[in-house]
Amino acid sequence: MPNKFSKDYEHSVDVSDLSFTYGGPPIIDHLNLKLQAGNRCILVGANGAGKTTLLRILAGKRMIPGLVKVLGKDAFVDAPKGITYLGTEWANNPVVKSDLSVEYLLKSMGSHRWPERTELLLNVLDVDTTWRMHQISDGQRRRVQLVMGLLHPWELLLLDEVTVDLDVLARADFLNFLRVETEERGCTIVYATHIFDGLGDWATHIAHVADGKCLSLNDVSNFPEFDEIKEIHKANMRVDSPLTTLCLQWLRDDRDRLRNLKTIDPATGLPHSKWDEMSENMKKNGDKMDDDLKPALKTILRAYGVGWTFTTAPALVSVIIKALLDKKNKSSAIQKAIFTILPRLLKKSITENGFPLLVAASFGGQRFLRHAFNKKKELLSQKAAIFWSALISVWSIRRLFPNIKTLDLTFFVLVRAFDVFAHRIHASPKVRQKVPEWTLEYGNIVIFMLASTEIIFSWFYEPERLPRSYAGWITNMSGIDDRLLKALRAIRQGDWIYGKDTGLGHLLGDYCTKLGLPRSYGDPVSGRIDCSVIHEGNPYGCEVNALNRFYKGFIKIFPVYLSVHLAPPLFFRTARLLQNPASSILHILLASVRSSTFLGTYIAIIWYSICLVRTRIGHQVLGVNQTRLDDTLGPLMGAMLCGLSLLVESKHRRGEMTLYVVPRALFSFTERILSPHQKGRWWEHKVATGAENLAFAASIMVVLSTVYEDKYMVRPSIRGLMSWILKDELKSNNNQHDKFDFSGDSTPVDEEYEEDDEKALEITKK
Repeated sequence: MPNKFSKDYEHSVDVSDLSFTYGGPPIIDHLNLKLQAGNRCILVGANGAGKTTLLRILAGKRMIPGLVKVLGKDAFVDAPKGITYLGTEWANNPVVKSDLSVEYLLKSMGSHRWPERTELLLNVLDVDTTWRMHQISDGQRRRVQLVMGLLHPWELLLLDEVTVDLDVLARADFLNFLRVETEERGCTIVYATHIFDGLGDWATHIAHVADGKCLSLNDVSNFPEFDEIKEIHKANMRVDSPLTTLCLQWLRDDRDRLRNLKTIDPATGLPHSKWDEMSENMKKNGDKMDDDLKPALKTILRAYGVGWTFTTAPALVSVIIKALLDKKNKSSAIQKAIFTILPRLLKKSITENGFPLLVAASFGGQRFLRHAFNKKKELLSQKAAIFWSALISVWSIRRLFPNIKTLDLTFFVLVRAFDVFAHRIHASPKVRQKVPEWTLEYGNIVIFMLASTEIIFSWFYEPERLPRSYAGWITNMSGIDDRLLKALRAIRQGDWIYGKDTGLGHLLGDYCTKLGLPRSYGDPVSGRIDCSVIHEGNPYGCEVNALNRFYKGFIKIFPVYLSVHLAPPLFFRTARLLQNPASSILHILLASVRSSTFLGTYIAIIWYSICLVRTRIGHQVLGVNQTRLDDTLGPLMGAMLCGLSLLVESKHRRGEMTLYVVPRALFSFTERILSPHQKGRWWEHKVATGAENLAFAASIMVVLSTVYEDKYMVRPSIRGLMSWILKDELKSNNNQHDKFDFSGDSTPVDEEYEEDDEKALEITKK
């Protein structure tokens, strides 16, 4: 039948010859179902007929070997947007009975994006936004679920017994709202229910499902059997629903037919059902058998690829660029890179690089561990499985690759785990009521300043406390000459004394000659180091030097930030980029300029603070001893104040920048605290390694379990990457998905509004 709605697909639901099993007899057996835009289809069938399983497959919650198309795309692989699934599992979640207001929940779902639709749904379902979830009835909670689930405009709505708790009036108003949606917007509804009152004139199609098959799909406008029952009811003046009569007749026929097909089990004397077969099969093979491990295998491959890329790609790019930029003998350099250096590098990246294996095992090992426990009929929770698989992984990798350095990674995941806890604390209404808003908004700036103080002060005087590559990057970005750093460290160590010849005059003397300055400007015998040496020979004063440092830092970092801001839309949100390229490119450029301004300001504050302390205020105004100014006070003040540059960044970027520097600060701080107590005793290394392994495993457990249960508690910067790595497991992990997915929408609305999500601190999908 031709369809009046203009869509870019022929059928909103297109299921052909679908079969599905949990490892035993088929739950769905060669089922066919085709629906068009605007259809409202009721699924009629007894318990166990396969209705719920079918709805979950259509929602992309079950991985199947065949092809099921919804809205013109593969339900599982492509996961088209606009599909909303609402089931009964939501009411079993303890969170929905906690002390949260309806208004709070709606805002967390993005109600501000659709104010008119929100108001309409609140009126239709008679929901009061001042309700507290722990104080209302089950029926009222169900109405709240429906409002939350239907906020985002949908194209395909999959309902599984969601009206069971509604009173008659609320159910009637709800069904009328759905009718208007389908008639005006061309949406499609598939509704599985056992309550047929009021549905006789509501449905456009009725599907009869039995024993995993769709026995018939009937258009209500041309359904003689249904019309005949209507006439009988009218002639006999019966007030009960004709649809109920039709469905009862179908269900009785199904029951009688299935009873006749069943054989008597000689062991029990009772009819043998497919559930008996499934039980035996599962005793032998376990739940879902090998299909359960396919998503985990894909997770391992993706995680290994990410780990390998992070550790190897920079070296590969560096080798290629050096070969291409070799001006003396470019062809020879390229040949050497291709035939000698790159093969050796690739071989080492696999045989001597344990990092990708560690990432892969930490991400994917938990599913294999749980599968092994299930085989033995022992239960292992997901969190426990994640913890033990991560602990076993890091312990094993350390033995396979004794030289591997994992402390950086451990601090990274540890900080992310604490960030998850911070999100959960911030999500608490009680915390928001008691803690001033400004502390939540500017707390990350304080943390950033403390972390920067530790990092920059260590870089000035004890760079060995930092990862070597990170210390080198700071030196490169700061633009400071290494000889000047050595002079500062010599001052702190007492090897450089103003007014005395300690044999280090050549250190800055040569640097002065290079700058075109008198050698005496850098000679300790002559007194304090002249400001022009600090200013790279610039004679125009401290302010001009700070501006010059800002400009150089901005120019140097801009290409880096441009690639950082360009990569996500280029690789992960290409459709949005192509949809409005001019606006997207402008947004990327502005974000890159802002981030580059932040780092330029960071560098300028360090230099200007040092100049103020060692010259303008400390020397000229207060007359403080110059050695004291140069060995501690100047660099310390620069290290403390540079963190204020974070105010330049947007609010939703401040937290991410803070999380970037805190692991490095912890690395330095740990070295500072522990190194005086390290005496080379036999147990020190074992204790340190064990503590790091436990911290790594616990942190991985917190972050990964949060991605499974409520990924909006994880910041977008790593949530997107982790969701991509785990996407097959997240789709197949139906129990977790159903437990925490309040709206039931298989394409969460916040994915499209990342900045709004971040501004709200990503904390409340609940």
